[in-house]
Amino acid sequence: MKKDCPFCFNNRKIFLAENGYSIKDMYFYEDENYSISPDLAPLVTGHLLVIPKNHYASFGELNNSEIIDSIKQNSKRLLGTSDLLYFEHGVVIEGEGGASIDHAHLHVLPRPTGMDENAIDHYIKTSGYIHSEKVAVTDDTLHSFYEKEQPYIFYEINRKRFAYAVNIIPHQFLRLMLQPFCTISYNWRETYKLYECKNNVLKTICFVNEVKK
Repeated sequence: MKKDCPFCFNNRKIFLAENGYSIKDMYFYEDENYSISPDLAPLVTGHLLVIPKNHYASFGELNNSEIIDSIKQNSKRLLGTSDLLYFEHGVVIEGEGGASIDHAHLHVLPRPTGMDENAIDHYIKTSGYIHSEKVAVTDDTLHSFYEKEQPYIFYEINRKRFAYAVNIIPHQFLRLMLQPFCTISYNWRETYKLYECKNNVLKTICFVNEVKK
């Protein structure tokens, strides 16, 4: 655990409370291993953020298939569908991998219409930042990236998991990928205080609560 990490200890809950959010409403699931809450700047309604309790650089470092299975089961239950998009900036070296926070976190959201494997790969290939080949992900793939100190980006769609080895890429790279499907800027650091953004968070809370009924 790191005192200055935005996701360690109760730092995120303090931040949310300071910005006017009810902690009770913002946390859909929490146990000793991880929490699930609305993303602070949702790209679509139902955009969730999964955060391990311990300070792991990435899910490649976490390397726990039981926790991953639990995350998927709870994500499907909360969103009421298995048609989900998962993505992660796999930080291994601080500041690399495209993440703006160096604490493992997984984005989960209902798959936007028109977003598929080909669309994701086309975006990645034409970005100009990534020149590695896509690899199919097994339970050990992301951990092997971590052991080799190789940052990565990961996505799962239609129950298929893939990763690309990366180095220096723009922060929030995979959020940028979803910009055409959004009504608000991908950059959460600029938008999280906006009324429209806060309204989108409330839409996700209402959406999940309706599914849970």
